[in-house]
Amino acid sequence: PFVAAIGGGWLCDGAAVAAGEFAQLTRTAERSVAALLGFSFAHLGVNPGGERNLAELASLVGLPEEARGNPHFLLNASIENCPAPAPGTHGHIAVKTNHILRAARYLEKRGIEFDWENAKRKGDRLVALYFRQEFGGFAVHLLQA
Repeated sequence: PFVAAIGGGWLCDGAAVAAGEFAQLTRTAERSVAALLGFSFAHLGVNPGGERNLAELASLVGLPEEARGNPHFLLNASIENCPAPAPGTHGHIAVKTNHILRAARYLEKRGIEFDWENAKRKGDRLVALYFRQEFGGFAVHLLQA
């Protein structure tokens, strides 16, 4: 089950309000929203390129070559060896969230734009949504937990 709302004296401490400590209140609220949305690292997808690929690296250093029944995933599904170029100059970073639509709306208010036209769905349920912006040469997508 998802928690739809949070509140309480710890979120908006009366003494902090009276003292005008609004930066502290903002940080507490931001941490609370992030906890509610459950942002966490899901996996790193690396685009093919160069003379060597991640499958060769996995073989050289003895990393498990597949996870989740998908031969493209390495290291217990934390690294994806993309067989064809995927979004992002170097690849992509997947960020898991408890509620993808709420997370997208939260991030849009903070200046992130999304590629809604190419959103991934399972039936009518949104499961993956890419940012339009890259970070460090990597595309970023939200992934429904």
